[in-house]
This record gives sequence, structure tokens and C-alpha cells, in this order.
Amino acid sequence: MNQDAENKNCPWFFRKVLRTDKSERQWSLTRCKINHWVRLAQTPLPEEAYPTSYYGQGNQKFMPGIEWLSILPPALLRSCSVDIEHRLKQIGRPPSVLDIGCGRGYLLKRLANRGWKCAGIDIPQSPIPRNITNLDFNVGSADEHLPWASETFDLVILNHVLEHTSNPQFVLREAHRVLRPDGIIYIGVPDFGSWQANWFKEFWFPLEIPRHLHHFEPLPLMVLLENEDFHISKLSMRSIRQGVFGFIQSCLNYLDPKHRDFLFEVMKGRRDISLFRITAHLFTSLILFPFALLESLISPLFRGGPVIILVAQRQR
Repeated sequence: MNQDAENKNCPWFFRKVLRTDKSERQWSLTRCKINHWVRLAQTPLPEEAYPTSYYGQGNQKFMPGIEWLSILPPALLRSCSVDIEHRLKQIGRPPSVLDIGCGRGYLLKRLANRGWKCAGIDIPQSPIPRNITNLDFNVGSADEHLPWASETFDLVILNHVLEHTSNPQFVLREAHRVLRPDGIIYIGVPDFGSWQANWFKEFWFPLEIPRHLHHFEPLPLMVLLENEDFHISKLSMRSIRQGVFGFIQSCLNYLDPKHRDFLFEVMKGRRDISLFRITAHLFTSLILFPFALLESLISPLFRGGPVIILVAQRQR
């Protein structure tokens, strides 16, 4: 569905040109005066947003130690799954989950091992594990109608996916449709109103131009969920993993703007780079680490945390 058709009454206004990427193309953001979303003004081509290198090499996106750390499920998501399991034990059926943007399916494999009925969907470029018989994997876009019947799932996960979609309203509407009454939706997105976003501006790592098509702040995202008949039960703005890395990579982007997101590429196993530059970035990262950790611990206390994590319940 075209985002302009959904948001035709939203008066978008020019914000500013943020940067020029490696292809020398300029990108800019716009903000809606009504709902305060921020979106990428241009629509990228699929190969611009998701080059072949984006998903890493082989069976892993990152180097082994980093891969293990990156796939640990967030604490609030673990809490959601435990609550759902306890609730459904009383009626004697296994919980069901849909992971939109499931990637390699690590989370679904964990839940399947606990007896959940698991389904996932991701774009064609994603390395979806299609050869696993116990899991229902599908290829498709979150911006399209989901290939499941209404009221199928107890939990829908959109963990750092909503910012990639061209029409967040439609995505949430579809999530509402496939959730059972009182079903739970878990959403995680970068916080465009965070301390880091305000400090680093165009060098802020989670901008991820041109992959991130929308950016959110807490209140507009909460209003969006409520407008789609969700009742918000939990809000968190804390993520040590993403906060620490986002701070370090954003600093490095500011210090070395010609090699934007360099550390991120190193973590994905890129080898066509100089040993000197790798050493310099890693050494700088070690110096920045205590400051990054401190910021990630303090900023959520003042509503300036690096992420927005929302848990909401579908209204009947």
C-alpha cells in the first residue's frame, strides 16, 4: 500500500538534507505537522536500502561473538512471552507468535523449543531459514496483507521493523487483525527524540539511511498504537546493547565521516579494509565505552533513552 494514500491528509514539510551517502546521493527527512512522524523524503530502491552485504556473510550477520550477543531476546520481550505462557496454561493450548521481520529466525527457534506455534515473515533479500519444518516462514513485506487468517496469534513481534516500513499505520492494522482478542504486540524502534539523536544529528547511527523510512518519538508512537485500537501496558526506553553501540558508532561517524558506520561493517566481517583503520576505530571505541555505558544507563531515567519499546494489548 502506498504511504501517500494512507497519509494524504498529513501536511509533510521539509526538514533538512542530512547527508550524502556512498553513492553521492543526497537524502532528506520530512516531518508531519499533525502526528509528528519523521520520514525519509525519497523512496529508495531495494538495492539501495538492502545491498547484498547488509545481511552479512554465510549463515551469520556478524562475527560469532557479536552474533551471539545480537540475538539475545530483549528482557521485556522475554517477560511478555512468560506472561502469555502462564495465561494460556489455564486453557491448555500452546501460545502462538508471529515475528514480522524474523531474519534468520533465531527468536522463533527459541520459542518453538518451548512449545510455541511459530510463524515468521521477512523480505526476499533476508536469509530466511526455509528448510525448518516446524516453523511457518513466509517471504513478503510487512507493508502488504499478512498471509494469515484473522485472530491467529497471541503475540506479534515488530522488533526494529516498523521504522523500515513505508506505511506504519497499515502494518499495525494488520497486526491487530491477526492477533487474537487480548493478544499482545511488542514493538521496538530507535528513539528519534533520544539524547543520542539530538547530540549526533546527521551522524546518529540509527538513522540508517536509506533503510529506515520512518522515525518515531515516544508520544507519537503511542498515539499511533492507540488509534489502531491497542492499549499500551508497558513502555521502556532502555537498551544497553543498542545504546552503547549506537553511542560509539555515532561518535565514530562524527570523528570519521568519510567512513560512516565503519565499525558496524567490521563487525559484519568485512575484510577489504586497512588494519590501521580497524585498529584506530577499535582503540577509539575502547575509550568511548565507559561514556557510552554511562549515557545508556542515565538517559532512560530522563526519557531520553536510545530506544522505544512498547508492549500493547489488542482491544476487543
